[in-house]
Parts: sequence; structure tokens; C-alpha cells
Amino acid sequence: MTKKYQLAKSLIMEYGYKWFFHRTLYSLKIFALNKNSKLELILDKKTKKNKEQLQINLINLDIEGIKAHLDSCDIETKKEIVRLAENAIEGKILAFSHLDLDYGSPINWNLNPVTNQFIKYEKWYRIKDFNSRSGDIKLVWEISRFTHLFYFMRAYLLTNDKKFYVAFSSQVQEWIDSNEFSYGPNYKCGQESSFRMINIIIGYNFFNQLNLTSEQDRRNVEKIVLDSYNKIINNFSYAKNCIKNNHTISEITGLIIGSYVLGNEKEMKKNCELLNKEIDNQFFDDGGYIQYSFNYQRLVFQIILFNLKISPKTNFTLTTNNTKKINNSLKMMRDFLVKNSFLPNYGSNDGALLFPVSSVDYSNYSPQINALWNYLNDTNLFDISEMNDKNYLEESIWFSKANHLLDNSKYNAKKNKRYDNYGLYKLSHDFGYSMIVLQNFESRPAQMDQLHLDLWHRGENLLCDSGSFSYASSLGLELASTKGHNTVQVGELDQMERRPPFFIYNWTEKKDVKLDNNYFRGSFYSKNGYFHQREIFIHQNKHLITDSIKLNTDTKLGELSVVFNIPNPLKIINNEVHIFSIKNSSKIIAKIKSNGVLKLEKSYRSKYYFKKEEINKLFIVHPLLEKNEFEVSTVIELL
Repeated sequence: MTKKYQLAKSLIMEYGYKWFFHRTLYSLKIFALNKNSKLELILDKKTKKNKEQLQINLINLDIEGIKAHLDSCDIETKKEIVRLAENAIEGKILAFSHLDLDYGSPINWNLNPVTNQFIKYEKWYRIKDFNSRSGDIKLVWEISRFTHLFYFMRAYLLTNDKKFYVAFSSQVQEWIDSNEFSYGPNYKCGQESSFRMINIIIGYNFFNQLNLTSEQDRRNVEKIVLDSYNKIINNFSYAKNCIKNNHTISEITGLIIGSYVLGNEKEMKKNCELLNKEIDNQFFDDGGYIQYSFNYQRLVFQIILFNLKISPKTNFTLTTNNTKKINNSLKMMRDFLVKNSFLPNYGSNDGALLFPVSSVDYSNYSPQINALWNYLNDTNLFDISEMNDKNYLEESIWFSKANHLLDNSKYNAKKNKRYDNYGLYKLSHDFGYSMIVLQNFESRPAQMDQLHLDLWHRGENLLCDSGSFSYASSLGLELASTKGHNTVQVGELDQMERRPPFFIYNWTEKKDVKLDNNYFRGSFYSKNGYFHQREIFIHQNKHLITDSIKLNTDTKLGELSVVFNIPNPLKIINNEVHIFSIKNSSKIIAKIKSNGVLKLEKSYRSKYYFKKEEINKLFIVHPLLEKNEFEVSTVIELL
């Protein structure tokens, strides 16, 4: 069986005939357009402005409430907000919530500021997603998402300086002048068009409420909306039938905005119904999200909240069933929060944060979780008295109902939790918990993380997920592989097959799960020729881990390794790993013991997109003798 035939067969069996059909149609469209660009006149339609003034007053913000919150912030927070805004005026933005990138002044909208290369300005379908010369296209897209407009808005409320409105107005004009419809990288992706539309509409409505906008601003926003709408509608069947994730929900939001602005109530109602249908498709009953990623789950929370915020104009409401699913999803994320803020770096993480309106770290999930919960339930999800940082409330003021009632219900953070649909299991212990990943894939996987163990103790992530870094890099592929997770590496095999950048096929099959007070057992079968069962028993302060491997009779390998990615400093003493606290480098916080051979490598993890930090990768190596069944044990002692 050839590789191509095997790939096609796997894609049809796992992704479905409908996916395969629409993916083929899309590929044929791109092929045809590349051969003859005049076919664009036939294959794509273009909606035109149907009246003198369109409906762009879409969102009403509590400007007084936002200003009151910002005025109450400490002086350093205020200075940082203004600094970010002033930098953004000069084309220097905080990309992916952590990385300072300089796009120049005036802004070079087609520039990758890391490689200092421009993407060739040509029809969008002639531009590749990933090009070795120009680098990761997400670095080009980042400034055109216009998330930095929130810095302008927040800084204006702190300073009352009109230069921040002028920056908004002039940058939107410059973007239009530099990005002709259907040309360049910024018209390549429907989701990027949606994000741009959303943020520019919010920016316009903010400054319009303050009576600062001009007629030219109105015309510019109308053009951005119409062009973005046309981009989305001409390729939406691909997003709907093939991508089926956060892209789809983002693009439906763009369709809702476009149909509202054009005054097409029938189309808007259909799009609102479609959004509910897609939310129902993408969220599991237990609250899990179809992309198996906390980052993308949070992004969809923000998009849903935006749709609820504009519902007085669009009449969008969540169905009763979807409200229940989203509430379950919010509570599920709360279950894994560490110190009411941080989550494991689970699944793909591209740094997406659509609305950067909280002066807390990007990896703090409480602002987004609380804001959506607040809107749906008229309370905060957290007891404010237990929160160390009130800045997490700002997102609720921007997008929720701003009731800010205390939720005084007692929450048992130490309780074990199981989310079978999502494939996440929480095994609690004193001063922390273990999260175990074991999915029964209902949609495309992105990570080789079956039976990954994420261990948190005393607020420190002792065993971590390696993250994503960049989807357009060899390091990104390595971090998403089996050895990028705390599981078992059988020889050089991955758990599944991959065709870069995003196709994973020959999906693993989840077999069984048991979760008791101090015990977890789960297993899966890999089509690459092995079965893996992991048992974790917590006794006093020890995690006793037993990994059982069964090989197919024709699978011949040299060794297997239990892999642990450890961000903390460590030492190997007498074949025992001593892990030291990051907070106190002289204090041993855990020990790992095993009868295998310990091998230590320097490796990387990425907590933020396009940022890496050096960590320790521990391999506990066991030779594979002339047999097909193996059982290896590891003890982790927490101190």
C-alpha cells in the first residue's frame, strides 16, 4: 500500500467523505484560480453597498464603567497601558501577548518583522501559508488583527489624549490603502478577516460614543466590513465543512456582522441559527471543546461573548442546550485552574487573545472565564475575596453585563474530575493535582499527547506540556510529537502519523478509563503497532506510575522510554532525579525514582507563541528484550 493511498484512505475514514469532498473542491478551486485568475469573476461573488449609510453602530460599551475601573488601577498598570498604546502608534505592538514586534512607521502590513521579509503582494490564493523565506505567516497577520486598538481605547480613557483616536483613524485608513481586496496575505484567511472586522467595529463604536469619529471613519469601517464579508462568504463552505473549529465560529460571526451591516435580516437570522448549530457541534456535553486545546477553547469563549454583547442588534441568543454546554465548559476550565488563574498548556496554543483588555498575564484564564460566566449567570464564577488581582474583572466590564455580584458558593478544588468526552481526567493530591489526557478523537487531533501527565504541585508545573512555539517550524512539530509530552515513547514511533503542518491520521483508539479516589487507569491502541496502558496510584505523597506496553508481533524496536518534560532545575543523584523549586532553588520539591536508565537532554517548551525557553527532558530508558509485553514502574515523590 503506497503512502499516498494510505493517507487518502485514512483521511476518508477518519475525517469523513463530506470533509474529503469539500477539501477536494477547495483544492480544485485554488488550482483553477492559479491557472487563470479571471475565473475569480465566476467562482467568487462580491456583495456591494446597498444604501448610502450602512448599520455599523453595532456595540454599546459601558465607557464610564471601563474608565472607572482603569482609574482605580495602580500607577504601574496605567503606565504600561499608555506605553503599549504609544508604541502601537509607531507600529510596535505586543504580539501574541508577549512578543514586541516592530512593523515600522508607517506600518508595513505585509512584513514579517522577525525575518524582515515581505510577503509578495499578489492574489491571496498564490500565497503559501508557510514559506521558508518569509517565515510564519502568523507574524504578518498579527498586526492586521487590530487587537492593539484596545490599547488606544484604554489609553484614551486614562489620558483623554486625542492622539489615540487619531492613531485608530489613520491606521485603518493606511490599512485600506495598503491592502486591496483579494490581494496580499491579509486576505488569505477568512478568520483573520473576521477578527479584523470585529476589532475595527469595536474601535469605531468606542470612539463614536465619545463623538470623535468622522464621516471618513464611517466609510472606512463600511469598506473593511464589506470586503471582509466578501472574503468570508466566498470560501465559507471550506471553513464550515473542512476546518470545523474556531475558524468556523469566527467566520460565522463575520457573516452575522456583514448581514447586519447590510440590513439583511433574513440572512442574519440564518447566520445566528448557524452559529448555534456550530456551537452545539463543537462543544461536548461535558464542556470539552472539539480542538482539544485550552487556548482555542478560551478564544471561542471570547467570540461567543462578543456575539452576546451585540445581541441587542442581532437578536442572537444561545439555545438552552448550548447555554448548558458553555456553562459546563466554563466550570470545567475552572476545575483545572491553578490559583484561580493558570491552566496547563494543553493542546495547540497560537497565542490568540482577541480582546487584550485585562492587565494580567496571557496565561491567566480567569478574565475570559469569568466574563462569559458573568454574562450568562449574573454572577462571578470566582469569589472575588479570594482573588489576588482585581484586574481580571476588566473584561467583564467591557463585554458582560457588569453586575459583578459575588459568587460565595464553596468550590472543592481538590475533588477528582473526569471529562470522558473531552478526554481529560483530574487526579487530586495535597497541594496540587495531576491532569491526564486520554481522548477518543471525534475530530482532527493536533498533538501526540495520549496519556500525557501534567503534574502541578505547590503552584508549580513540575511535569509540563511542551507547547507549540510556531506551526511553521521544525521545533513546533517536535514539541507536538510524542516526546513533547509526558508519556511513553516506543522506539522512535509517534502515537499517530503526521503530514505537516496540520494533518494527523491513523488516530489512536481509546480503550478504557477508571478513576477512583487515589487511582487512575487508562489505555489506548496505536495503529503504529502498540498498546499502552498507564496506571497512577497516589499513596501518601507518592505517585506510583505503571506503564504497560504490548507490541504487535511484527513490531521490532530497540527500547522504550518514559518521557518527562521538566521546567524546574534538577540534579541526578544515585540514579534518582531531584527536582528543585523554581521559587526557592535550594529546596527539593519532588524526586523521581525508577529502575530504568536515566538520560537527560536539554530541550524546549513554549508557553507563548514564538517564544521558547530551555527545559530538561528526562528519558527513563528500558531495553526491549525478545518479548512483546513490558511493564515499567516510576515513582514520583512530592515533598
